[in-house]
Amino acid sequence: MSNSRYNDIWGASAGINWPLDEKRTLRFGVAYASSGVDMAKRSFSLRLDRVIGAGAGAEFRWGQNRMVGVNLTYYDLGSAPVSTNIPVLGPPSGEFSRNYAIGLDLTLRWIR
Repeated sequence: MSNSRYNDIWGASAGINWPLDEKRTLRFGVAYASSGVDMAKRSFSLRLDRVIGAGAGAEFRWGQNRMVGVNLTYYDLGSAPVSTNIPVLGPPSGEFSRNYAIGLDLTLRWIR
């Protein structure tokens, strides 16, 4: 495979922490990442499309020097349409009707 079929991927994210009190904080965030492959160069084996994500989480102070966090994020992975020409088989095409992922992360931090 040639690297000329891939694009540079750029992304952006933003988030906010909302302190509820000295021990608890809510967290919200959004993210975007561009597609790594143009639609004309996309194949069935590598159906990369753009990614849009939104998530929420919470962080809890546990004792004097520990923080415990949990985040849940929804990722919309795009429809990733594909239309290609395969010799003998012809031009198969398709796209996802639902293409998503859900991420759950847990963190534990020690504060000095």
